[in-house]
Amino acid sequence: MPDTLELRAGPHRATVRVGEIPSYMSRSVGPWRWSDPHWLWQKFESFIHPEPNSGCWLWSGGETGDGYGRFYNGTTQVLAHRFAFEAHRGAIPPDKQIDHLCRIRCCVNPDHMEIVTGAENTLRGFSPSALCARKTHCVNGHEFTPENTLRGQGRRQRRCRTCDNNRRRKMEDAP
Repeated sequence: MPDTLELRAGPHRATVRVGEIPSYMSRSVGPWRWSDPHWLWQKFESFIHPEPNSGCWLWSGGETGDGYGRFYNGTTQVLAHRFAFEAHRGAIPPDKQIDHLCRIRCCVNPDHMEIVTGAENTLRGFSPSALCARKTHCVNGHEFTPENTLRGQGRRQRRCRTCDNNRRRKMEDAP
């Protein structure tokens, strides 16, 4: 049996003395470093830069095209904010999403995140559908109440009944 052993995990290599190999570094475990949760969290932390004014933990590692952090967890690429949330708070239900309460996509601080449904996450955002859903009055100031709201195609569109009636009257009165 050799005195030293070369251990490999992807691009990482280490040569260790045989008598000094911890149990989690055995050949049967596979890539030894990635199976060590302490080493994995240290690797993750090396990409975190706390922002003192907001409390955000800004991610400096790889990012997705839309600004969310990416991290290799030993088996696959994962979203960095989900990795941090699961490490601190536990598993995320499969039908739920993580909402950044601070609205900073590269933030990985679990205290700035909340588990929500996909619909709630969308409505909390700033997409056109979210902005329209938050409106309480039409452009002419009439309140959107169940009695004063007309629903369009697939219940996604809504119109003011008062404005619709006023428009119809104008069309009928026109010569």
